[in-house]
Amino acid sequence: MRILCAALALLAMPLAACTTVTPDVRDPATAGAVGSVIDATGARPPALPATVVIDDKALVIALQSADTIATSVDALVAARVIVPGTPRALAVRSGLQRLRSFLTAASAAQRAGNATSYRQALTDAATAVQDITRAVRGQ
Repeated sequence: MRILCAALALLAMPLAACTTVTPDVRDPATAGAVGSVIDATGARPPALPATVVIDDKALVIALQSADTIATSVDALVAARVIVPGTPRALAVRSGLQRLRSFLTAASAAQRAGNATSYRQALTDAATAVQDITRAVRGQ
């Protein structure tokens, strides 16, 4: 049970890894060549759009956490804590299937560079983990 709780905590961490960064075009240290253009002409170029940063490690941690959860559930089934075919087992299975589909969606969004979909998929995955936790606890 402690392994499952640790895995659940790790799965929530990737949500913090997807951030929006807006460079400061007035600061030559962060603007690079844009800073020298401002200094030389005195004119300010158009604002740069916010760039999206998607951390690859966040998805890797989420996938590893999902594997840990699945291994923990397998151990609970082997120990007969979760009995196959019972409503509890079916709820756990449903949660694991949803978790897998959300992580697959997060992976696809990450490859496409779509931060909004990536964040939503990881949020949905975290909700699926909470559902799995409730099902394992019999709630």
